[in-house]
Amino acid sequence: MQKKKNIQLLIILSVLVVITILLYSISDEKRGTNLAKEIFAVADTAQITRVEIMHEGKGTVLSRKSGRWMVNDKYLLDEGMRTVLLSVLNRVRAQRQVAEVMQAEVIDSLRENGYQVKIYGQSQLLMEYVAGGDKEANVSYFKKPEEETPYVVHLPGYESYVAGLFEITENDWRNRIVLATNWNIIDTLALDYPRNPESSFSIIFRNNKYLVPEVAEADTSVLYNFMDKVSYIVADQYINPGQYPQYDSVANTKPLAILSVKEIGEKEAEKISIFPPLPQERMLLGKFDNQMILFDFNRIRSILIRREALADE
Repeated sequence: MQKKKNIQLLIILSVLVVITILLYSISDEKRGTNLAKEIFAVADTAQITRVEIMHEGKGTVLSRKSGRWMVNDKYLLDEGMRTVLLSVLNRVRAQRQVAEVMQAEVIDSLRENGYQVKIYGQSQLLMEYVAGGDKEANVSYFKKPEEETPYVVHLPGYESYVAGLFEITENDWRNRIVLATNWNIIDTLALDYPRNPESSFSIIFRNNKYLVPEVAEADTSVLYNFMDKVSYIVADQYINPGQYPQYDSVANTKPLAILSVKEIGEKEAEKISIFPPLPQERMLLGKFDNQMILFDFNRIRSILIRREALADE
């Protein structure tokens, strides 16, 4: 009887051992999977000083120097884009390995069309991978250069084309602030209408107040509201010649308006040219330092006031 009981206990013990091993294996596999999901993530983005993105022999370099992030050492990086970049680099997760039957196709696609991404901290390479995918299907693939297996990646909680971040052009990384000043430090300001000179006006700072020489008595509420508007002007998009052909011909015509702002102590005024709208287009073309810019009409029209609007009736 005791022998039979011992055999039953041994069987139960064996089952418990097997269950324990299985549970440990599952738990260990989960831990391994969690670790694998972060294989493309940079845990501490504060240490990132440089991100290189190369495609077809051309590249964009985003680098931090003296506390400022720059685009190709030429332009300030847009603060919103910087936040998105660091967030993606930190939160990107490997969702699963690409199915074996698709791996060769995906690897070929990454080789031909992928974006080579290198992330540095000081002089140390923190992370490297090639990014690409299918934008229409909203699927992104990452692969490390030293590994054969590509992964499907995503941002947990978001349905987004992650690889699209690396397809952004130089202009779209740039800070979009065209003019940032304070009307308390503006020395002179002019809004010229080359097509309608009678609507042009200027504003000067004299005897601790702003005057409009072309208007006998200016409406101060309209004047100060206008100056607030021109103190902070943001572009919707920087563009290059040929990018949107419909605007190329407009850029060679006479501007609709030219805004000139000179701060106290500065020798030269900053100038923004704004061109006439195109039919069926909600964007207005502008130019600043020979850079073509697109402004949303509803945003920019608030500064396109005429001399007669300043008159205090």
